[in-house]
Amino acid sequence: QACLVFWENSCAGCGEVRSLEADHFVSLYNPDCPGTVATNIIPLCKSCNASKQERDPFEWFADKFGAEAAKEKLSRITTYFNLL
Repeated sequence: QACLVFWENSCAGCGEVRSLEADHFVSLYNPDCPGTVATNIIPLCKSCNASKQERDPFEWFADKFGAEAAKEKLSRITTYFNLL
């Protein structure tokens, strides 16, 4: 619930407000994945989640949104995780 409140019921990637899914920021397939814990879950819309799949989140954000936008989005994600 706190996750959805922080993200205002929108996708942490594109800002879409429907079809949200819980995404593992660091994929479960990554050996460094901390698992299904609050500090690894962000809301992504179905479209963003499908395009991210098992990719490295930093690379995915940069490829999908461009370097500058990715920097801002990742900063907000870091802020969210630090609040937990």
